[in-house]
Amino acid sequence: MKCVICSSALLPGMALNNIPSAAQAFTTTAKAAEKKCLSMSIFECAGCGTVQYIGTRVPYYKKVIRSAKFSQEMLKFRDSQFRNFLRSASKRVESVFELGAGEGEYLDIFKGLGCTTSGVESSQELVSICQKKGHEVARGFLGDRDSHLYFKKKEYDCAVSFNFIEHLPNPKAVLFNLSNLLAADAVGLFEVPNFDLIERNKLFNEFIPDHRFYFREDTFKTLLSVSGFEVHSIKRLWNDYILSAEVSRRTRINWSGFQHSRQDLKISIKSFFEGTKKNENVVWSAGHQSLTTISNLQLTENIRYVIDSSEEKQTKFCPVSGLEVVAPTVLRSEDVKRVLVMAAGYNSEIIKKIRNDFRNDLIVAYLHQGKLVYDEENPPN
Repeated sequence: MKCVICSSALLPGMALNNIPSAAQAFTTTAKAAEKKCLSMSIFECAGCGTVQYIGTRVPYYKKVIRSAKFSQEMLKFRDSQFRNFLRSASKRVESVFELGAGEGEYLDIFKGLGCTTSGVESSQELVSICQKKGHEVARGFLGDRDSHLYFKKKEYDCAVSFNFIEHLPNPKAVLFNLSNLLAADAVGLFEVPNFDLIERNKLFNEFIPDHRFYFREDTFKTLLSVSGFEVHSIKRLWNDYILSAEVSRRTRINWSGFQHSRQDLKISIKSFFEGTKKNENVVWSAGHQSLTTISNLQLTENIRYVIDSSEEKQTKFCPVSGLEVVAPTVLRSEDVKRVLVMAAGYNSEIIKKIRNDFRNDLIVAYLHQGKLVYDEENPPN
C-alpha cells in the first residue's frame, strides 16, 4: 500500500476493533445497530508521516454534515475569526469559495462581511439550502475529473474549507483542483482536526472511518504544499482541537525571465570578448555552470581553452563545445589576454590565484548571480 499524498510505503500503526462503521450509522432498531461495526486499521506513512485509515469509505464522504449550526459559541468564534482573517489577508477579498459548503453556515458569515459567496457541495438538498440563502453553490465534487465544468467563475479571491479535507479519499487531488479555480494571488483558510492533540493524549476514541486522514501540523503543511498552496501559518484553535492554516495559491515561476536573463548574459559575454582573437580568451572552470553557459550561448568561437584545476578533467574535451580542458599554467602564455571565471562560490579564490600565482595584467571578469562582473584589479580600457 502507498501513501496517497507522497506515494511512500505505509507502515502499520494500530488496529481497533468494535468501531462504529460510520459516525452517521444510526439505525431504527437496536438489532440493526449491532451490525454497524468494523475493525479499523490505522497506518503511518514512512515518507511524509501522515496518519491514514485504509478501509471502506463511508457512503456520505462527499457530503458535509456540520454541527456548528447548533453552537452559538462556535458561530460567534467563526465570525470573529473570519473578520480578522479578511482584515489581515494579503489582498482584498471580494469572493469566497468554500470546499464542502454544507448548509452554508460559514458562507452566511462571509456574506455578512461583504463577500460574494460560492462553493461546492455534493448533496442536492444542501445545495438548495445554500442557493436559497443567496450563495452560488454548485452540486458536485472536486475529486471528479470534470469538476471544473461546475463553475462559470474561476478566479475566486479566497478558498476556505473546515473539517472536510480529512474525509477525502484523495485530498491532494481535490485541493489541486480547487487551486485551479482561484485567482493567481488568491488566499485561503483550511482547517482539519489536530492529530498532535490526539497523539499526545492517546485519544483512541477520535478514530472513526469517516476520517481517512489525521494531520499533525507538519503533515498538514506537506499536504497543502504539494497541492498547489504556500503555507504562511498554522494555528491551533478551539481548545487545541483544530489546525487552522492560512495559505495563498502558489505563484507560478516566471519562465520568460530565464530567457531574458540568457539573452542579457550572452550580450555581456560577447562584449567582454569583443575585439579579441579566439586564442587570447580562456574560461576558468569546467564545472556545470561553465559548460552550460558555453554550449547554450554558443561561445565556442570566442574561447580557446577551458581551465580547470582538476587533473582528471585536464587533456579532455568539454561536452558539446569540444573545447580542451587545460591546466592553469596556460595563463603564463603571453597569448592569453582575457579570462572569464565561471566557478560560482569559488570565483574570488580563483581570481586571487590568477593575480598572485600567474599574471596581474590579465583582464578578468566573472559570473555572479547570472551577471557578468569585471574584476576591478585590471578593468578593460
